Order: sequence, then structure tokens, then C-alpha cells
Amino acid sequence: MPVDSPNLTMTGFHGCDADSVPSIKADNFKCSTGEHHWLGEGVYFFSAGISNPSEDAQRWAIAQSWDSRTGSRSYLKFSVLKAEISPANPLDMTNDTGKAKVNLAREALTRRMKPQKGYVDNAIIQWLAEKYGFDVLVQDFYIQMTRERKMGLRSRFPNVRVICVRKPHSAIDKDSISVTYTALIPSNPI
Repeated sequence: MPVDSPNLTMTGFHGCDADSVPSIKADNFKCSTGEHHWLGEGVYFFSAGISNPSEDAQRWAIAQSWDSRTGSRSYLKFSVLKAEISPANPLDMTNDTGKAKVNLAREALTRRMKPQKGYVDNAIIQWLAEKYGFDVLVQDFYIQMTRERKMGLRSRFPNVRVICVRKPHSAIDKDSISVTYTALIPSNPI
């Protein structure tokens, strides 16, 4: 699904602690911050394209409930929210046009960067967002859910399509947010 055009609406599924639902429905989503995100700061959703996005959101919410620092669950009940996303200026990195933009950004950045270890992806995304004003980003990833984390599975082949909404208040009408699934975390999730 090409999304590099305005007036397009995408459907996204977001897995979270069920206790977060009332504030999200009342005030809209809040961006996650920090440099550990796949596509920089924003609100993350699963989308159709590779797998079932609602099931991906369920699996993600379950996996994220585990707090490795405490060795316990940070929440015991999760929800999946469905939202309609209407970007003003999206970047679809699942197609050749989007991939070429990312590659040009990487080349421009690496000419100016000092040698470093680790990923430069967040710097690339930030550069693209500042230069072109992209408010929604779409990319395919391999994401470890509970089973993959337990098994230590790594892969270079994507298993999900992710949407990152950088400006949720302008791209998501909070009236479009609905709960599609709520459940207790299984005692031994896979």
C-alpha cells in the first residue's frame, strides 16, 4: 500500500497496558521518547502488509509487559487499540521511493559524521523528518515478541509492518480510537 500521498487514511493497531486506555481515549496518544525506538520518537502501531496487525499488537503488549529489571510483569491486563491515521506528509519506506530517500539521507549524514559504533537510524529519521517534514513513517521490521525473545531468535527478514506517528494530535482523530481486544496476560505466554 503506497502511503507517500496526502489524504490517505491508514489503520493502525497499538498494544498497551489496559490501564492506559482511558487517558489515550480522552487525550489521544503520547509519543514515546528516547533513542531506542525503531523510527525515532512517536507513537507506534502495527499495520497490515506482512502479518495480522491486531495479533501483532496483542503479542507486543504481552512481550512489553515483562520488566526484565524486576523479573515480573509491569501490568497484567492489556488492550489493543485501533486508530485511523491521516498523515499530512507520510514516508513509506516499504517501497523503492521511500528506500531511496532513506539511502540519500544516510549518505548525506555519513559524510558529516565522525566514526561511531552502533546504528545511525535515529539520526537518519530525525534528518528526514526535519528536512522533509514527514509526520508518519512506515517501515517493515523483524521484531522479537515473547517467543522470539525467549529463544533468542534474530532475523534480517521482517515479520511486521510498523507505523510511527510523530505528531499524534494532528494525524489521529481521538474519536477514531477504539478498543478491539482486552485480556489478561497469559501465565506462560509464548
